[in-house]
Parts: sequence; C-alpha cells; structure tokens
Amino acid sequence: MVENILSLSRVEKYDFEFKREKINTKKLLKDIGLRMEGKASKFGIKIIENLQDAYIFIDVESFMHIFINLIDNAIKYNVRNGQIYIRSYTKEDKNHIQIEDTGIGIPKEHREKIFEPFYTVDKNRRSSHT
Repeated sequence: MVENILSLSRVEKYDFEFKREKINTKKLLKDIGLRMEGKASKFGIKIIENLQDAYIFIDVESFMHIFINLIDNAIKYNVRNGQIYIRSYTKEDKNHIQIEDTGIGIPKEHREKIFEPFYTVDKNRRSSHT
C-alpha cells in the first residue's frame, strides 16, 4: 500500500521518467496472468486469456503496475469460483485491452469517480470469498 502511494506521488509530481519501449502486449499480459494465477486459484478463480499479438510503445513498469492492480481488484471483488477474462485485440488500427470479471461490479453512480486517486466505492463492499 505504501509503495502504491509513493508511486502515485511520483507520478503526480513528475518525479520520474517514462522509459518507453516497444512491447508485445500479448506477451506482457500473459506474464501478468501467470503472476496472478496463484492468488486467483486460492479462491477458485480462473483467469481466461484471449490475447492477440499487438505492439505498443509504453513504459513497461507502469503497464505492469496498472494491469496487476486491475487484476488484483478483479480477484478481490470476484465471487468464489468466478472468472477473470483478459482480452487484447486490434480493431481499426487501435489496440484494445479488456479486463472483465464475474464479480460484484461497480455501481453506475461511482463509475465516473474510479480514476480519482485513492477513490474507494465502499469499504464494506467485499466479494463473497473474503
């Protein structure tokens, strides 16, 4: 948690440099899926991937941080024996990445706020597996 706060503080203060490099999103997302598989399996959650090769210029560390956090939340707020779908594809020369789960979801009235730093919908909302 402290590391996440420090990372966000660095981003907000521009106290770091992006190291952009060309990466294959399929390879990186597959690696992230493998890293998170152990935690997911503790709750009977299955990670299902449908990934296409796509290349983007990105800071790898930031990409990893973002998608590990998304999948970690998909695990935390999922149902026991649920699924997490990781999809990547190219459409009309644009790369798309989708993370979807069978969890409790985010109420419509809170969706516009999810990009605010440290925003939490409700601390009492938990998945059925915790």
